[in-house]
Amino acid sequence: MIVAIYHMLDRSRPDRDLGADYFTRPDLPDRRAAYHLAGLRDLGYQSTAEPPAA
Repeated sequence: MIVAIYHMLDRSRPDRDLGADYFTRPDLPDRRAAYHLAGLRDLGYQSTAEPPAA
């Protein structure tokens, strides 16, 4: 919390509320999938993903 306050005061920016559902909303599923696949590659795994069949 102290780090967040420091950065807000250092940059002279007001706090921006991201919303209560920020971490649970399913926006940008392609970006989230790419992020997690990159994390697996960083750990040494080879992985691919395909969207589910509709």
